[in-house]
Amino acid sequence: MAATAHAALLSLIDFTEIGCVTEQDRIGAPPLCRPDEADGTLLDVLPHGSCEGRYARRGELDWVFDMLLGLDWRLYGVVDNGEPAPDASLFGSGPVWMVLASEDRAVSLNVTEDGIASMRTGCGLQSAEAMLLNAGGSNRAFLLQPPETPRAQGLPKRDGGEAATTRPARRSPA
Repeated sequence: MAATAHAALLSLIDFTEIGCVTEQDRIGAPPLCRPDEADGTLLDVLPHGSCEGRYARRGELDWVFDMLLGLDWRLYGVVDNGEPAPDASLFGSGPVWMVLASEDRAVSLNVTEDGIASMRTGCGLQSAEAMLLNAGGSNRAFLLQPPETPRAQGLPKRDGGEAATTRPARRSPA
């Protein structure tokens, strides 16, 4: 059963191709090359972060799938950031952030038309409200508003007016 569920989740990942490095010089640097890989070997990875950014290789995602399958998640909110900036990091290159919440955890999934492009979990225990605040830029629009909670009521307003509005989802050109 777990193998079937893992395969289903794997089909939802929009992998990023990035070259491995023989020496990491900063937080969020590309993954280290294995002994049998030359510097710059292209890898399929899922960028993810909590306290700092990392990359999970295609074959190293069981921990992600176990986390997603192991808790009772609810969809908390969905934010559309519009088109990402040309220099957007791989940790948020998709236009949509989906924030999921369980009883004591939250995770945000950055989504493109092709699937889940990156994932963030909180640094320590981070609320769904905090994840939603971190999931977007100033041009965000809610595709799904978060529940009305005291913290969610404090989410940034758009253009100085009412809370960020819902706008229709973008459709790909026919």
